[in-house]
Amino acid sequence: SAARLAGIRASCGAYLGFVDSDDYVEPDMYERLLAPVRQDAAIEISISGHVVDSMNGTIEHPCSAEHSISWDDGLEAMEEMFANRKFTWSLWDKIYARRLLTDEDSLSHWPHSHGEDTFINAKVMPLAKRIIFQPIYGYHYCMNPESMMHAAFHPGKLVTVDILADLIEKYTNRSKLMNAIGQIFLQMMELYLKDM
Repeated sequence: SAARLAGIRASCGAYLGFVDSDDYVEPDMYERLLAPVRQDAAIEISISGHVVDSMNGTIEHPCSAEHSISWDDGLEAMEEMFANRKFTWSLWDKIYARRLLTDEDSLSHWPHSHGEDTFINAKVMPLAKRIIFQPIYGYHYCMNPESMMHAAFHPGKLVTVDILADLIEKYTNRSKLMNAIGQIFLQMMELYLKDM
């Protein structure tokens, strides 16, 4: 979005994180995400996972891993992301080395209203030297059933299919990634067909 790009351009820190205006983070989440980075400069993406705060007051854990893990291969981290076991493809439960997000050509030309998080992660994860996940779950996604993300189907949501198709074309030799993306395709099609 224009707001995210303006924030990236105005930033001067070595690492960047994103918080949507209607969500919140635990007070120590960013400190905890930065702790391993301070010990290992090769870590370029640090992930906490998130919880979902529903309008009825319940808190859900969409992913519930209990152990930290790191990857020296960004594609292996992407396989995990698309499998939805530890974390999802949102931007907001992660911090990124600023250098990963300053490629204007790949990040500034996103003309769609959906899929930006998936698009950016698909661009930057393969470039990261090292990625770490810690089961902090310090980001609170406040789910509003009326939001754009949860509204009934419309064709604009199909842009994620384009992103996934590009990944399939680019990484056909990565069977675990192909399997995870295939599962996402099936889930999306089931949801979209039900809402049409």
